[in-house]
Amino acid sequence: MKPAIIIVIILSALLPSGCQNKKNLSQNQEKLTGLLKLLKVKPADNLAVIIAPVSGCSGCLQRIMLFARENADNRQWLFIFSGYGRKEIVLKTGSTLAFSPQVVVDDRASALKRGLVETFPVLFILKQGELVTHKELNATNIEGILQSLTGQHGIGR
Repeated sequence: MKPAIIIVIILSALLPSGCQNKKNLSQNQEKLTGLLKLLKVKPADNLAVIIAPVSGCSGCLQRIMLFARENADNRQWLFIFSGYGRKEIVLKTGSTLAFSPQVVVDDRASALKRGLVETFPVLFILKQGELVTHKELNATNIEGILQSLTGQHGIGR
């Protein structure tokens, strides 16, 4: 096969996924913006938002709660714990964390209903108010991602 044909095949395979990623980013931007408005949160321009379902991966939730405690006063982080009922969320996260300034309790599971999270926490990075990336945090990547973000790009302790 000629190299030009191979390049065309590779590009045609990549272009739709690039467009799809921009579409997903745009859809998630709308969903996240709607959720923040619903929860009456005005985000900082450069912000890392972690949405954690309280009924999802328990090990992931424990790790996010520890990370949230470590960064509870950092205005560049926002932690949203999503579930059905304030009591369940406060019991799982603890009252000290649930009422921290950078923690929001989504007791109507709005993040879940909007499809922003399912089983695992999701990290959303905003730069100048725009969503630039999002990543699901699971048992295989949560430590590395949280460590790499701490102290970088104006986000961290």
